[in-house]
Amino acid sequence: MKKHLGKLKVWLKPRARHTCLECGFLALDNNELSYTDRILLHTHLGGQSMGLPNWQKIWCAKHLWVYYETGYVEPEFEGLEAELSQSRDYCSGWYKYKPGYSPQKHFTFQEQAWSMRANRTTVAIGAAVGGVVGGLVSWLMYFFTNT
Repeated sequence: MKKHLGKLKVWLKPRARHTCLECGFLALDNNELSYTDRILLHTHLGGQSMGLPNWQKIWCAKHLWVYYETGYVEPEFEGLEAELSQSRDYCSGWYKYKPGYSPQKHFTFQEQAWSMRANRTTVAIGAAVGGVVGGLVSWLMYFFTNT
């Protein structure tokens, strides 16, 4: 019984909550928003007033901040704060931030990951089809040689 409850706890465990602050496509004027700037934004959003980077030029390089981009004529900190604190667990463009790389380099990383995933899927399907065809051919050879 305990064995099954342990599996249930793992299954019910909440997912890690991702935000834009951990995304590689968070940009500062088309460049990388540094790790230090991300920490400053995080502490400011948490209620601790520290220095802020040039927040007017912070944006999503994939243009997925629909409410911020359509709801504000000029940069507003309240809108930026709402976008940064919103859960991005199901964001189609979220990609883990790698310090030292620009958003353009993160595009390359994401494309490479998609390509590798597609290659693995193609290899797996090819192996399965090859196994089925090979099994069918060997069965047919056995069937026709023994009848």
